[in-house]
Amino acid sequence: MKQLLLVLALAAALLPAGASHERASAHGFSHRDRTASGDVLPARPAGRAIEPSVIGADERVQVTATESFPFSAVAYLELEDSFGVVFASCTATFIGPDALLTAGHCLWDAELEDWGAEHIRVVPGKDGGFEPFGSQYASDWWVPDQYALSGSPDWDWGVIKLPNSLLSDATGWLSVTVAPTEALEDPEFFPTIVGYPGDKPEGTMWGLIRSAFLAVEEFTLYYDIDTAPGQSGSAIWSAADGPYLGLVVGIHSHGSSVNSGARIDRELMEDLLAACEAMDCSIDEVEAPDPRALPVPQFRGGDRPGLTGPIRDGPHRPDYRMARSPWAHRDFRLLLAGSATVSFVMPMQFLTQIFWVQDRFPERDVLYVGLVAASRGSAMLLFGLVGGAFADRFERRRVLLGCQVASLAIGAGVAALMIAEPLGGANIGILLLLTFAQAGTMAVDQPARTAATPAIVGMESLSSAITWQMVAQQVTFPIALPLVGFLNSIVEPGTVYLFTLSAWLVILPLIAMLRFRSVGTANRSVSMLGNIREGLAYTRRDATLFGVIALVVVLQVVGMAGPATLGPVWMLKVLGLSTTQFGFMAMTWGLGTSVASFFYVWQKDLPAQGQTLCTAVLLFALFAVVFAHSRLAPLTAIANFGLGFALVGTMVSSSTIVQRTVSDEMRGRVMGLFPLTQGLSMLSGLPASVAGQAYGLPVVFPILAWTTLAATGMIIIRRPSLRVVGRSQPATSAVSGGD
Repeated sequence: MKQLLLVLALAAALLPAGASHERASAHGFSHRDRTASGDVLPARPAGRAIEPSVIGADERVQVTATESFPFSAVAYLELEDSFGVVFASCTATFIGPDALLTAGHCLWDAELEDWGAEHIRVVPGKDGGFEPFGSQYASDWWVPDQYALSGSPDWDWGVIKLPNSLLSDATGWLSVTVAPTEALEDPEFFPTIVGYPGDKPEGTMWGLIRSAFLAVEEFTLYYDIDTAPGQSGSAIWSAADGPYLGLVVGIHSHGSSVNSGARIDRELMEDLLAACEAMDCSIDEVEAPDPRALPVPQFRGGDRPGLTGPIRDGPHRPDYRMARSPWAHRDFRLLLAGSATVSFVMPMQFLTQIFWVQDRFPERDVLYVGLVAASRGSAMLLFGLVGGAFADRFERRRVLLGCQVASLAIGAGVAALMIAEPLGGANIGILLLLTFAQAGTMAVDQPARTAATPAIVGMESLSSAITWQMVAQQVTFPIALPLVGFLNSIVEPGTVYLFTLSAWLVILPLIAMLRFRSVGTANRSVSMLGNIREGLAYTRRDATLFGVIALVVVLQVVGMAGPATLGPVWMLKVLGLSTTQFGFMAMTWGLGTSVASFFYVWQKDLPAQGQTLCTAVLLFALFAVVFAHSRLAPLTAIANFGLGFALVGTMVSSSTIVQRTVSDEMRGRVMGLFPLTQGLSMLSGLPASVAGQAYGLPVVFPILAWTTLAATGMIIIRRPSLRVVGRSQPATSAVSGGD
C-alpha cells in the first residue's frame, strides 16, 4: 500500500476539478529476436516523437521518481531497424516477471504488413539519460492475427517477452485483471496513464490521472487523459485508494479528440495468456477484486537493495556491461561460414594456377604469373566499382547468390582447361580470360557482402563482426597453403583445381539459407555510371574516407606487389625452397593473419581508431623492408608473419572506420573501393614482374618496400586527422514515432 502512495500524491496534482460491435477472441503469432542475449545493458541515447494528442490544456505532470514502484514497472521501448538505428519509440508495462503489455501498432506495421522493428530495447524507469535498472533486448513479441490482418483498433495490443526476469526482479510488475463494467464506470475509478511522450524532453516519463472514464464500452475505454505519440502501449490502471489500486484494466493505443484504449475483457485476457503460452512467458492475472475489499500492496518482484539510498549517482547504480555478439545472429554465422569456405579455396586456386604456369611455361613463368595477377587485378579494378553500385541498387543477398553460382561455373571452365589443355601454347590466353571473369564475380560479391553486414548485426556489433570476418578469411591460410603445396607435389595442378570446386557444395546452400533483407538505396533515377560517380565524389569530399583509402591504395599497389604477388616466385627462385617448403613458409603469413585476427577480436575497440590503422600500415612497410633484404629462411619467416599480422590490422581497421563513417546510401560504392584497391594491387604485379624479369627480383623488392614506407609515412604526416579518428564517438541521434 505504501508503495502506491506516490500514485496518490501524483493524483493530487493531476486530478481535474470535475469528471457496439463484436470482437472475437483472436489467435496471434510472434516474432523472435534470436540476438537477444538476456544480458542487462547500460544506458544509451534515445529518440523523440511528435504530434501530441492533448485535449485542451496540457495537464500532464512529469514523473521524476522513475526508480520507485509502480513507475519502475513502466518501460521505454526503443524500436530499432536492422542497422540498430532507433526509428520509433513506445511505452510498455511489466505485467509479469518476463512479460510486458504494449500496443499492437508498436510491434506490427499494418501498412507494410510486416513486423516494424528488428530489435526492441526495453528500458524500465528511464528518466532522460538516466536508466536506473539498465535495459534488455526483447527476445520475442506477439500480436493478434486479426490485428496483423486488418490493423483494426479492436485488436491493437501486443505482448513482449524478455529473455529472463533480471529486470523485473528489480522493477516489479503490475497485475492484470478483467474489471466489470460497474467498476470501470465508478466516478472515482481514477484511470491513470503513465508513459514516455515524444513531445516532451527525450526519454522522460509523464503521467495524468482523471477521476473517471468518459465512456466504457464493451471493448474500448474512452478518456480525456492527455497523451502523445510514444505513449502508445501505456497500461491503463487505477489510482483509486481501493481494491483496484494499481490493477491494469486496459492498453492505451489511440489519440485524437477523445483518446482511447483497448479494454481488457475475458477474450483479450485469454489472448494475452495464449501469447505467453506460445512464447513461454508469465502474466500475473488476478481475479476482479471484491469492491468491498481493502487495497493491498501491488509490488511484485525480487528484492531491490539500495532503492532507499542514493540511486542516481550513488554506489547502488547498476554497473552492467554490454555483451552483444555478432555470433548471436543466425545469418551472420551462415555468412561467416561461407566466407571461411571461400577464403579456404581461393588461395588454393590462385597458387595452383601459378604452379600450372611454372610447370607449363618455365621460361616465361615470371611474366605469365604477372599476367595472371594482372588479369585478376584488372577485373577487380573494373568490377569493384560496378559491384559497389550493384550493392547499392539491388537486394544484396541475391547478388551474393548470383556471384557464387557464376564463380562455380567459371571455375569448372578453368579446371577443364588445365586438365585437357586443348590449345597448346594458347591455353595461357584462355586462362587469363577465365581468371578475369572469375575475379570479376569476386569484385561484385565483396561490396555486397560487406555492405550487408550492418543489416545483419547492426552498427553496435559491426567492429566485432568485421574482425570475425577477417578471422574467417585468414585463419584458413595455415591450413590451405601447406595443403595446396602438398597436393600439387603429388598430383597434377588441374586435378587439384577440380578438387577445390567441391567447396561450392557448402557455399551455395549457406547463401541460400540466408534470411536477411538488405536492399541498396542508391538513386535509381540516374544510370549505374552516375551512381559510381556519386560514390567517388562522396569519398573524395570526406577527409576521413579519402585518407583511409589512400593508405590502403599505397599498401595494396606498392607494398603487396612484392611479398604477396611475386612472393611465391621469390621463395622458389631466390630462397631456393621446394613447393612443399614454400607451403610451410607461406603458412607463416597465415599464422600472422590468424594471430592478428584473434588479437583484434580480443581488443575489439582498437579497429575503430585511426592510430591503429596508421600503426598497422607502417608496420607492414617495415616488415616488407626486412623481407626484401633477407636471404635467411628463418628471418624471412618472421618478416612474413609480421606482414600477415600488419595486413590484417590495416584491413580490419580501415574497413571498420569506413563502415562507421559512410552513409548507408553510399555504403556499397565506398566499400567497392576495397576490391578496387585489390585490383590495383594485382595490376601492379605486372610492371613489378616485368621489372623483375629484366633487372632481377633482388633489385625490385627493396625498391617497392622502401617506397611503401616513404609513401605511407608521408600520408600520415600530411593528414594528422587520421591519427585522431575514433578517439571520441558522437552520440547517435534517432527519430521516434509514436501514438
